[in-house]
Amino acid sequence: MEVKQKKLRDFIISFENIFPQKTHNIFKKIFTDEKMKDQYNPAQVVLFNKKVAVDRDIRPVDVLNLWDTNDYTGMHWRNLLIYTFKNKIKDYIEITKSSIQSFEIQTIEVLKYGIGGKYNKHVDHVAGFPRTLSLIYLINDDYDDGDLEIYLSDNEIIKVKKIQNSLVIFPSCYLYPHAVKPVTKGTRYSIVSWAL
Repeated sequence: MEVKQKKLRDFIISFENIFPQKTHNIFKKIFTDEKMKDQYNPAQVVLFNKKVAVDRDIRPVDVLNLWDTNDYTGMHWRNLLIYTFKNKIKDYIEITKSSIQSFEIQTIEVLKYGIGGKYNKHVDHVAGFPRTLSLIYLINDDYDDGDLEIYLSDNEIIKVKKIQNSLVIFPSCYLYPHAVKPVTKGTRYSIVSWAL
């Protein structure tokens, strides 16, 4: 019996239309509304010394943390995202035949990339943050550039399609460094989360 060798790209899975269109439209309206701009804060990065800090050279992005929210609207969206993300992770495990036995969602952040917004090449599993899977949900696609690129060890670069209401899941480990290229026009909104 021949066993087919999986490639790194086989563990990068995109799901389209993860929410009904009506739900997505409400979601998009809430988090892209100019009234929300005061709710966003500068995004942080994990530095080599395990400290977390704002570094606008590495990540000139703003973040709205849904994980620690206390308002009912934020809690509603957080709970809907947790439920949806967990179901999509189950689909991911089945599709990839991964050996993940159990998992918990860790953190849910809405990210806002204005013109020049980017995140330099990095991995999500680092000391102090032992993540297993990375999840990126694309809220909108009406911006220029700002592509999510995943760099594989065989010099292959996967450019994730910009499709609003889609979710990409991939391993958080060192084999999947990734970056968001600079936005040149418009504003890119996405949601990131991780499974432990």
